[in-house]
Amino acid sequence: VAMRPSASSGPALVCPAVSEWTAVMAPPAGIRFEAGVHSVCLQASLVVALSSNGELRAIRRTDLKQITCLRIRDASCIGVCEEKLIVGTFAPARLMSYDMSCNGQPGKQLKLEKECSVVAVSAKDSEICLCCLAREDTPGALEILLVDYADGLRVTSRLEASGFAPWADGFLSASQSGALSLWQVSAHALEQVAELPGGEIAGRAGAGPLLVAGSSKRFAAVCAPQLPDVPVWAHDLRGSGGPATVASFAAMPMGLAVSSDEEHRTSRPTYQWLVQLVHVQGPLLVLIATCRDAAIPAQHPSAGRDDDIVPRIFAWHLPTCRPLLAGQATSPITAFASGGGAEGGRLAFAGSRHAATRDGRMAHFVVVPGAGRVRRGARG
Repeated sequence: VAMRPSASSGPALVCPAVSEWTAVMAPPAGIRFEAGVHSVCLQASLVVALSSNGELRAIRRTDLKQITCLRIRDASCIGVCEEKLIVGTFAPARLMSYDMSCNGQPGKQLKLEKECSVVAVSAKDSEICLCCLAREDTPGALEILLVDYADGLRVTSRLEASGFAPWADGFLSASQSGALSLWQVSAHALEQVAELPGGEIAGRAGAGPLLVAGSSKRFAAVCAPQLPDVPVWAHDLRGSGGPATVASFAAMPMGLAVSSDEEHRTSRPTYQWLVQLVHVQGPLLVLIATCRDAAIPAQHPSAGRDDDIVPRIFAWHLPTCRPLLAGQATSPITAFASGGGAEGGRLAFAGSRHAATRDGRMAHFVVVPGAGRVRRGARG
């Protein structure tokens, strides 16, 4: 598939097939929020989102009618299974359960470590969930907890890791060396079913935390945001080969303005991209990254330009590692959510953009699959 430059000043790339597909795609529905959304769960009938101000809203996808609205202090992330809701908090870490069938009636509460924050929650079924803790006193150190919430909240198993992502019936974990492990969960135990070699971070200090993403029981991707020179790598979980290098951001000026003399220079500058989000949707890998301003040489055309510090979106077709999007400027995207399914299901995302107001305030929203226009979910 041929790639062509976008209309922007830099060499950002768009696959023509992507442009053709988006031109005929049905418009999605958007839901506005008062503050930035940092955690989203997409269910068959509901979209549940948590804002940075602690507002949690459950909205029906068919008509965008709001069915639950809660205000939860220090809430950091959420997990949903059917009508049960699990909420994690910033330090001191806690887990709380709610029943959305009873208008968000509070359930049990579990106090965890004081020096930790809950950074991810994944409800695997109506009885068990996974909780990922980040230690504030040890940067890069994570702890994964298996929690039984069928009758109260009780930790049944623990695992130390440097990266975490929900996956199929279990989860993915990454070690400090970048090795990727696949786990299945039961009511009281974690079972390791496979271990895959890591990328190019063996022996490197300060690699964690690692960003891990997986989907549809086949593909998984790993990124080390603290080591910008380390390439993003991916695994085909059905294959027997080692990790495949998807892209090396250190040599990618995608989306940044490039001077004519730099195009013919034999020694290229090193770009330090800060990867903020990694998501795998079926065979698609999506990354949101920002080029660190300090990494752009002073003589570079992008130095000091605000439009080149905005987030940029990258996407690859994992079976072939073919780029689909490279360096396309985007409004801030703060979270992705997948509806599940054999090939990754539907995709929702949360983001922000400058509103058309005099004060230039930010508008915050969640975009969900389905036809509709941007609107505020009705209360009640």
